[in-house]
Amino acid sequence: MTPRREMALALGLVALGALVALLGGGRYAGATPGVPAAPGTPTGSGAPAALALVALAGAAATLLVRNRARRLLGVVLLAVAAGLVVVGLTPTRWAAVVGGLLVGAGAGLVVLRTGRWPQPRARYEAPTRSGASTPRDTWDALDRGEDPTA
Repeated sequence: MTPRREMALALGLVALGALVALLGGGRYAGATPGVPAAPGTPTGSGAPAALALVALAGAAATLLVRNRARRLLGVVLLAVAAGLVVVGLTPTRWAAVVGGLLVGAGAGLVVLRTGRWPQPRARYEAPTRSGASTPRDTWDALDRGEDPTA
């Protein structure tokens, strides 16, 4: 598998897992769909949705950073995946568990294989000055008829 396809697979798994957890993990514990919960009935938390959004943001950020930061993001995504699995251990939150497992698989690939993946293009980074010129050099170039901006 090429490095680009491997990266697409890993980030696709993270995104798919996050979407599964986001769409299916928002069900409330103890509530019947379409029927309002009685006052005082525990309705769960928004943790699966919040963790799913963090996973989606992490997948997007992985595209923008280099190897060390990608590995760090992969570790964060593994923690998010573990959080999804933990909050999804109730019977009505199976989607959070499935999403967490998918996020974990993709995050594992990020951590283990990011060294082979293509780096973001340098055009998005601040330019470096190899031959730093002084203002005097610029004026001298203009006096010689040269364009110092070319």
